[in-house]
Amino acid sequence: MMMVHKVHGGNAGGYADYLAGEPLPSRRGDHHLGREGGYATSPGRWHGRGAETLDLNGEWTRTDLMAVWEGRDPRTGRIEVRRSATGEHVAAVDCTFKAPKSVSVLWAMSETAGRTQIDAAQTDAVKAAVDHVESTVPLQRRRVAGCQLHERSDGIVATMFRHHTARLSTSQEDENAVPDPHMHDHVAIANMARRPGTEHRSGTMWGAIDSRQLYCVAAEAGAVYRAELASRLQQLGFQVERGGRYFEVAGVTDRVRAEFSTRARDIERARREFVTTHGRAPSISEFEALTLRTRRAKTCEPTDPFPAWRERAEAAGFRVSDVPHSGLDRRPVAAWDDAVAEVIADLTDPSGNRSLTHSTAVFDTWQLRRATAEAAQGRIPGHRVAALIDSVSDSPELIRLGDRHWTTRTVRDAERYAVLVRESRARGVHEVSARRHPSARRQQPERDHEREM
Repeated sequence: MMMVHKVHGGNAGGYADYLAGEPLPSRRGDHHLGREGGYATSPGRWHGRGAETLDLNGEWTRTDLMAVWEGRDPRTGRIEVRRSATGEHVAAVDCTFKAPKSVSVLWAMSETAGRTQIDAAQTDAVKAAVDHVESTVPLQRRRVAGCQLHERSDGIVATMFRHHTARLSTSQEDENAVPDPHMHDHVAIANMARRPGTEHRSGTMWGAIDSRQLYCVAAEAGAVYRAELASRLQQLGFQVERGGRYFEVAGVTDRVRAEFSTRARDIERARREFVTTHGRAPSISEFEALTLRTRRAKTCEPTDPFPAWRERAEAAGFRVSDVPHSGLDRRPVAAWDDAVAEVIADLTDPSGNRSLTHSTAVFDTWQLRRATAEAAQGRIPGHRVAALIDSVSDSPELIRLGDRHWTTRTVRDAERYAVLVRESRARGVHEVSARRHPSARRQQPERDHEREM
């Protein structure tokens, strides 16, 4: 999934230290773990076409990051994006990409070479999602004839930080235990992006981003990330299983995933206590507050967690050898047209779990894009999801209703049939041939042909 969080200017320095894992007292359980089990800082890396414009490549430096987060060109020190009239400033937007729990468990149980491969797959998946956002999301605003328009930027400035463990749960803190494996990336997108078509318009090259667009696209970008991660894991020889909006690695059972989801149990316990106290489920904001209250302070130095993880996994009846593996690059590659047809069928079948019209007859463009990206998992890599969205949108099985809304051909035909029945009854005709229903028409071509003969 992808979670979105604003980094405000007043907190920028401390948040940068948090992302990088700069050595501070009491860091245990604070996400930063090397492949061999020791404490490690996170080697943040620049990404995005805007970073390339600023000659920011490879590993980050704190000086360059702070300059960009202040809206400055780190080469010249010149302010490119000014603060608001109130002095408030959003330094960046942190987009967090969390691997499915089975992937984190597989990483934790693998030897060093296997962890390196899974790390590389995670990197490719995160880059695919960030590239998708950069290329498709209208992150910038400008005024034309008094109207505010959104448009895609010519490049964002992002910094990627890899973390491998979860926060300590209450029980882990009390028992001096190691945190759970939890591979995730923080992608800090600076509030400074290159304006499109700068060479054709007067004005500065750089402008602020509209963070609301990142909230809108969070589910879609998260699905792009998972689609690319699933594809990369398949290329490594692992099998993936789609379930709802997410996938998991085959062979990592529900029991094992639950064993390594200790923080989730803390949060669920807090949710149940809330329901018992208030007689209702918490709202979104109340649930977020519950999640924050379950966090504990970090008080100990780190220890090698891999032996403890293996012991817990074996107690849950799991060994990495249980995971089906077919060898590198032996995955059959599905033909593009077949994959597109499967996705369209998933999204338009009214009886299917992924149907766009499962609960409503009309859906908007954001829902269509998100559902398409989610259906791509295990079928199409994330870096091809944009093309997949175009192919699905062009399908005759989907009907556009104005600028932002859609329905399916099945729903439209059913509505037309319902109108026909109503009009017939109004004229005193109490029966309408089933052959007039569009679904029946598609099911009876042979009979129609026989009658003509």
